[in-house]
Amino acid sequence: MRNLLLIIFLFQASNIFGQVDWTRTNTCEYKNFNNSDLIEQLIDGMTIEEKVGQVIQGDLDFISPADVKKFKIGSVLNGGNTAPNGDKYSSVKDWKNLSKEFYAASPTYKGIKVPVLWGTDAVHGHNNVIGATLFPHNI
Repeated sequence: MRNLLLIIFLFQASNIFGQVDWTRTNTCEYKNFNNSDLIEQLIDGMTIEEKVGQVIQGDLDFISPADVKKFKIGSVLNGGNTAPNGDKYSSVKDWKNLSKEFYAASPTYKGIKVPVLWGTDAVHGHNNVIGATLFPHNI
């Protein structure tokens, strides 16, 4: 057993002690924009109504993808008791489809889609999804 662990360690040593290369620049370039101040350009181009919409987080029981599109809402929350179509037994597929619908409804400014943020109240695991892992905690 000791030899087996030694062999595993030797094969994994490069992964354990390897250096991570952080030099790659993470960029997302947009055409027709000065990308160094993209956020400022987008905000400057928004109406006051659009800015207000971006700071609103609607609860899943009270908002739809159509609302997100119409009012340019910035965020959706599925709280502790919410589920797709109010069905607490919704499948993973139902959750995935609903999240795709909200993403598709994300507002667009100057031709750039600003993805809607999805918030989940899942402190000890996503207990809204049937079969999801839940983590124990002290009460």
